[in-house]
Amino acid sequence: MSTIIRVIALLVIANLFAGCNTIRGVGKDTQKVGERIEEEADAQSSPQSENDLTPAIGH
Repeated sequence: MSTIIRVIALLVIANLFAGCNTIRGVGKDTQKVGERIEEEADAQSSPQSENDLTPAIGH
């Protein structure tokens, strides 16, 4: 009986470590998405260069 409990405990611990790794990966992905959004927002708010052929809206 104690062997079964040990096996179950090991499986639970293994799943916890796998879950932590997955959550960490999601956090990194979310951070990367946030950085890309911030970069795009900065690019959109910066003055247009003379080489940019996109017309400015409202100007």
